[in-house]
Amino acid sequence: KGAKVLDFGYGNIGQLLMLAKLGAEVHGVEVDALLPLAAKPLLKNVTLHHGYFPSDAKLVKELGSGYSLWISKNTLKRGYVHPTEPPGAKAQIELGDDAALLATIHKQLKPGGLWLIYNIGPKQKTPYVPMADIHCPWTREQLAAAGFEIVDFDVDDSAAMRAMGHALEWDSDGTNIDEEFFAMWTLVRRK
Repeated sequence: KGAKVLDFGYGNIGQLLMLAKLGAEVHGVEVDALLPLAAKPLLKNVTLHHGYFPSDAKLVKELGSGYSLWISKNTLKRGYVHPTEPPGAKAQIELGDDAALLATIHKQLKPGGLWLIYNIGPKQKTPYVPMADIHCPWTREQLAAAGFEIVDFDVDDSAAMRAMGHALEWDSDGTNIDEEFFAMWTLVRRK
């Protein structure tokens, strides 16, 4: 209650509404300018922002700082930010210089604030599938150099995600969730 939360790449508003109902001041960031327009009448204690973070200086200023929690789900995947194949591949999400990005997120969090990266992806195949590379896009060393304490790094959460998927009937179309989907999370704290 009373926490300030930022959801980077929110995609849908359900989790934003849930966090707001729990008493948080919620900010969602997306590149799609139409998402805020469609959701606006439903929102209380939720502010939707659109633009390209962190290259849009106006957006970064608008977001401000003092966040207790900075989350990203299925957006900050290594395959999207720093794909490992093919060598030299252009990232699908352009976030600019790693050190500058990490410094911006560090500055947005209040001391002790948490940053959670949670990714779900399909089984990796050949050739390389960027969306299936669900690892954290940055190394432990990069995160530590930016002033973050590593709480957990690339933790396999596949079993819990699959249980949720079964409960939500993601397998109603015959998809074998247990063999085809994986989840991983990284949690760091601003020192």
